[in-house]
Amino acid sequence: MVIQNVVDGYKDILKAMGTMGIRLEAGNEKSKESADIIRSITGQPSYLTPDQARACLDLLDDDGFAACLARKSEFGLQDCWATFVQELRNYPAWGGEQWIPSTNDCVIARVRTSGIIEESFTLNGVQFRIFDVGGQRAERRKWIHQFDNVTTVIFVMSLSEYDQNLYEDNTKNRLEEALELFEEIANSKWFVNTSLLMFMNKRDLFEKKYVEDRIPLNVSGCFPDAPDIGEVPNPRVAIEYLQQQFRKRVRNPEKEVSMFVTTACNPENVQRVFDEAKMKILRRNLVSSGFVMA
Repeated sequence: MVIQNVVDGYKDILKAMGTMGIRLEAGNEKSKESADIIRSITGQPSYLTPDQARACLDLLDDDGFAACLARKSEFGLQDCWATFVQELRNYPAWGGEQWIPSTNDCVIARVRTSGIIEESFTLNGVQFRIFDVGGQRAERRKWIHQFDNVTTVIFVMSLSEYDQNLYEDNTKNRLEEALELFEEIANSKWFVNTSLLMFMNKRDLFEKKYVEDRIPLNVSGCFPDAPDIGEVPNPRVAIEYLQQQFRKRVRNPEKEVSMFVTTACNPENVQRVFDEAKMKILRRNLVSSGFVMA
């Protein structure tokens, strides 16, 4: 999947170049040859050949390719792609035939969820069953009606995608779509008695965009009341604004919604958040069983 993320990212950029009317550097035959090599990669390779790795790195020096990459918010490029491409500069130690992915490679690799995946495990003598469901539009109709008796819904959204559009609909802002999906779930008849945990993920990438790159929350034009980025961007104020936007979508004032700001590739952060979420789930179970007063 790591190599697939790399190859898919290059193909997505080359496809976006055609959509945006951006061409590879004029007269640069090396770039054209490199693009053809990448387009010819099929299946799910577990490593890159020397020619493929060289083609990937050569394209990074092409002005047209770089111009399209600078507009990555306009198409569905995975966040992990840039990290993997930097690692690829160490080829063949990274990405070669003898290479073994690191723990970090595995943590940040993107695998699109399709259908419903069930995981069961026991913590401190308590059994948990987690159902991972796809959030893409085509996936929702497969699962939303099947979970009317779950204890808790965990809603995961990406803080860093506020300036991006959907993979399946390039005209729809991802944050706006997340708000609409959250509203649908929070107020669904299937989840009336279900507590809701919200993981606002990718805080590190959000802060880079908001603080370092100075991309305002309203860059899409969908959030005119968002706080101004100011001379010194304040990510805490920006995140609080986003939390308010989600809370406004809950019509039932008694609906329990717990929000956590997370960085999924930070084990300490995930452990702390998961421990807190676990306690909320256990308490919810005790309340529903009549052992504890709400």
